[in-house]
Amino acid sequence: LRYPSPKAVTVEKSSEQGSGFLAPPGTYSVTMYTQADGKTTQISETQQFNVVPLRTGALPTKGYSQIADFWRQYEQTAKRASAVQVTVGNILKKISRMQTALEQSNADVGNLDSRLYDIRSSIIEMDEALSGNRSKMEPGEKNNPTVGSRLNVVQRVIEYSTYGPTATAVENLALAQKGLDNISIQLNQNRMDLDALSHRLTKSGAPWVEGDKIPKK
Repeated sequence: LRYPSPKAVTVEKSSEQGSGFLAPPGTYSVTMYTQADGKTTQISETQQFNVVPLRTGALPTKGYSQIADFWRQYEQTAKRASAVQVTVGNILKKISRMQTALEQSNADVGNLDSRLYDIRSSIIEMDEALSGNRSKMEPGEKNNPTVGSRLNVVQRVIEYSTYGPTATAVENLALAQKGLDNISIQLNQNRMDLDALSHRLTKSGAPWVEGDKIPKK
């Protein structure tokens, strides 16, 4: 019995979700439903079942609830990181479309080009904080620790272990969460700046950009 995958669902990778970590030992319930023509119908009574450990390890472990709590913390952080990563990618695509619209505008656009460049630079900075400098991903190149690399460390530690999180895993998860907090603040500001810039671009007579509001007139 496993929890859902923390990976974001996207159009491109909707079939590559995988699954999350194991559910802890305990009592659970299951109910069967059928879905047809957009209608969901319950077809069974609720049944309870127990999840138990398959075996006892040779080493002492932390309590199952404590282990599962850390798994859930990791999954929540990984879900957040995945959402931020997808959002960053979508913003970069929109910036590219806005640059094209800016080039096709025949009106005085003032400093829109430089402001768009500044926002793009900030987004690239966040992308590197999430995943590293893409130009340094060749063999032998070194990247500073990122949110993604720290979460990978945590995943490797806990993926096949039922002994509980190590000190390394706990530390890397905390650092990944702190990094995401900083990125989220910057991302929210960039999104507001980009929305304002998009509005100015539309008013300047530039072509409509995918993702913007549909013009009223």
